[in-house]
Amino acid sequence: MKLLREYIRELLAEAAKDVRNLGSKVVVISDQGSKFKVGLYPYAQVNPQDYGREIIGVIEAQRFSGCNGAYEVRWAEAPKGWGPLLYDVAMEYATMLGGGLISDRRTVSSDAAGVWDYYYNNRGDVDYEQMDDYEGHLTPDDDSDDCNQDVVYKGEYDAKRQSWDEEYGDDESWEKTGKAILLRSPFSKNYRWAGYSVIDDLRNAGKLVML
Repeated sequence: MKLLREYIRELLAEAAKDVRNLGSKVVVISDQGSKFKVGLYPYAQVNPQDYGREIIGVIEAQRFSGCNGAYEVRWAEAPKGWGPLLYDVAMEYATMLGGGLISDRRTVSSDAAGVWDYYYNNRGDVDYEQMDDYEGHLTPDDDSDDCNQDVVYKGEYDAKRQSWDEEYGDDESWEKTGKAILLRSPFSKNYRWAGYSVIDDLRNAGKLVML
């Protein structure tokens, strides 16, 4: 398993594209109040209303209730190599808005799982904070970090929860299994950008459009 993770990280690092690879492409940030989109387009449009056509890749994020004001990735789709750039821009923008970026709270694709795992284990230019669950198991006196953790708990913990609860009770059951699962998951974190500004890089290269 360790070798497989290292191989995935190497592939992500090798395949990731950056500002230098854009060519005629542009990155568009569309701020819609409680949500925003980061889109990749083949070229700059003459009229702002034309954006939405011929889109190559996109990340949509929406402010989530609780979770320290984080923005939840609701949709992400990009051709091979462009996902990391769009995620970086989305994370930086979410951080600029005073929140951070969290994964979808219900389901995460295998491709997206690789991205979040890479952020968690390999990115020194990204900070993260541990989010609690809605039951407040980690920080019972602070509900600002309470977050939907369905994407974390489903599977391993949910499969054991009934038998553990019957034997130990809810809180002891969580201490036995749920706590370790929550703390080690890359999906239970709120990620904040802490590196150089990719958005400034795009702006300086004439590759950023703000809508």
